[in-house]
Amino acid sequence: MAYFEAFPNTWMEYIVTYQFVPDDKEGRKNLYSLGHKHMHAFEYKLNLIPDSSYYKKLVNIAIGARKDADAPSYLQGCVKDHMINHSEEILNALAPLRKGHRFEFWEFYFSNIIAVETIEEELNRLVELHKDCHPEDVQMMKDAFKYFYNGVNQSSVSYLEAD
Repeated sequence: MAYFEAFPNTWMEYIVTYQFVPDDKEGRKNLYSLGHKHMHAFEYKLNLIPDSSYYKKLVNIAIGARKDADAPSYLQGCVKDHMINHSEEILNALAPLRKGHRFEFWEFYFSNIIAVETIEEELNRLVELHKDCHPEDVQMMKDAFKYFYNGVNQSSVSYLEAD
């Protein structure tokens, strides 16, 4: 429980904790090099945390997240892995949130810089699974997929550098 409570609660806390920053002049190290290990522990080692608390926190971290290498990719992978068997729990964590926040979650979830067949299959799976119980979220999924899949720039690339 202490690890769960100490883990970042928002995207800003998460990215500030795990983004790449060179060590400072006094030799203090940041947590960039531990991001993968910490995300692995968050994803696989917290099986005693109640699902409602766990997925609320996971959703909260993903809202506002931006696709990029390393720490954002670890987070996106964690969310996608959990979506395989726990999509209902994730949708329940999203349910009480404002539409804009829910859309930001789906934006991050479907953000990808290239076309990948498995992501298209995932959209179809989620739509089929939740179209009757969560029609509003299914529409948000489709809209986010339309705008943020296959062509989103990584956040470390400036607008001037992008194609």
